[in-house]
Amino acid sequence: MKLISATISAFLTNGVLGHLAHSEAKSEALTMLRVKRGNEGVFEEIKAGNMERECIEESCSKHEFDEVLDLDELSGAELSSRTRSSAQDWKKLTNRCSFRPCDHSNTKTCKNEWNNYKCICKEGWGGGKCEDDIDECVEDGFCQNGGTCENKQGGFECDCAKGWMGDNCELDVDECLESPCMNGGSCTNTDGDFICECATGWTGATCSEDINECEVSDPCMKSNQYCINEVGSYKCACRGGYTGNDCDEDLNECDVLKPCKFGAVCATPEFNSFTCSCPEVGCNNFVEEVVVVEVTESGSGSNSTMVAVPETTESNSFETGTATEESDYY
Repeated sequence: MKLISATISAFLTNGVLGHLAHSEAKSEALTMLRVKRGNEGVFEEIKAGNMERECIEESCSKHEFDEVLDLDELSGAELSSRTRSSAQDWKKLTNRCSFRPCDHSNTKTCKNEWNNYKCICKEGWGGGKCEDDIDECVEDGFCQNGGTCENKQGGFECDCAKGWMGDNCELDVDECLESPCMNGGSCTNTDGDFICECATGWTGATCSEDINECEVSDPCMKSNQYCINEVGSYKCACRGGYTGNDCDEDLNECDVLKPCKFGAVCATPEFNSFTCSCPEVGCNNFVEEVVVVEVTESGSGSNSTMVAVPETTESNSFETGTATEESDYY
């Protein structure tokens, strides 16, 4: 403030006050007592030409400024010149922002003060004229929750860790809004992360991995069972002619396997077995009925039935069998 005051004082002294320095009459006329502004009634003695004390170190009104200059004593061209000069000097005392001292790009606003100014900077800028970039990244933990900071001209950029967002990585990302849990899993959001509670048969961070129950726990406990893994589940297959959920029922090979061909008759006389027996005409002599359409000379037709019999004949042949050891009956 002292430096600025001295500079303005010198400027004003060389200009406006030069007029007052040579006038002894003016000095005598301006020597008087007046109430000092802001001193609540305390009087001070004002000496002629003391511009620094009257209108630089402390504020004064335009009337007081003109009174120090005593422009009413001038006339003609000198008055016009001095009036223009005093107007510019008054502007420097009261409206310094009009001279645009602040950096235009980095300043939010300029605030006038008496014989001074104050630059209100935009975010990310500092200095008396808002000319200095502020390096936000020097502040430890400026980017929160593990984020990394990169300084930029008039700003910064935080590269946030997974699960966080916001200018300073201060906001938790709710991953559950994107439904990350697969195959029927339920999602719970946590700070910077999420947890999937998987449905039966699934595992992994997002429930995307099938559990092979056959390897993990071997759920098929009976001796006549074996385990087959399926996607998201498993099943127990029966061995040696058994069937049913608990492999305690006899498998009907005739219904499931349909082993008897060429007219043979299938039967299951004993557990885990079947027989194929031929009818009296023989397994290879089975009768096949064929419908034939006979056409007469008049063009009309009638249906008749013919019997097709293979050339080779065998009778009363049969075969027997059992279910395979592991035939996936379930």
